[in-house]
Amino acid sequence: MISFNADVSGVGQSLREFLDRQYVVLRPVRPSSHLQMRVSVKRFEEYLGRPAMVDDLERLTIAGWLKWLGERVAPATCKSKRRDLMSLASLAHTEGLLPIPLFRVPSPKQPRRVPEAWTMDQIVQLLTVARRHPQADVMVATIAVCWDSCCRISAVHMARASRYDARTGTAWLYESKTRTERPYDFADSTRDALARLPADRQRLCGDVCMASRWRWMGHLLFLAGFPKSSRSKFHRIRRSRYTRLAIDHGLQVAAAAAGHASIDMARFYNDTSLYPTPDFVSGLALPKLP
Repeated sequence: MISFNADVSGVGQSLREFLDRQYVVLRPVRPSSHLQMRVSVKRFEEYLGRPAMVDDLERLTIAGWLKWLGERVAPATCKSKRRDLMSLASLAHTEGLLPIPLFRVPSPKQPRRVPEAWTMDQIVQLLTVARRHPQADVMVATIAVCWDSCCRISAVHMARASRYDARTGTAWLYESKTRTERPYDFADSTRDALARLPADRQRLCGDVCMASRWRWMGHLLFLAGFPKSSRSKFHRIRRSRYTRLAIDHGLQVAAAAAGHASIDMARFYNDTSLYPTPDFVSGLALPKLP
């Protein structure tokens, strides 16, 4: 049990101790965020070659660490780790543990990511491979609902079977990121895929854990000969649907389907390299699979 009567001066106090005993109390974070901040401190200690102290949070040291870290991890990871240490330094100064505030340390530049979507032929290929998977019914339904709804995989995974009307093909999905619940009308192919699942299931796309869906999706991508990165999994289906809607109906329709307030997010979703592809003008419905 933590004692809050202990000495909390910054002199000789380890950064790990400051994070675990003070930061998470004064600025409550989710357990997953706390774990990631611990990882950031660990990487900082790898750079220092010793346990990190609170008074190591100074501009030149962090700048040197970011340069070192940038040679080892992706720019987005480097940016998130910088944010963690800047947050620790901010609270340390507020609590009087750092004599001067940590002036801004430049964030590492990130190359602009080009959205990558699949063509309709590639989506069909993925579904064909999924039909031969040991968990075929779950994976075909998951892919089909991701496509038809244009939702994030978190919303698809958490969707309840009780919120789906099989007679009309309408399901209600809740997006935790935007805290909105909306109805989605599924195409016949998606309704057929859902009909293959057990009628007494709790989750719309089968009662399996999220980790299993991700693992099985990686297996499908391998069998189909597609890239296996996280950006090439379920979110690529979302980008593919967005791109196809943008081509057939315009960016406003695509943005509305994705739950975006404006078309500003198109630069992260709309794969313009697919616009000349002829197969992107023949509709949105997935084919029925045997």
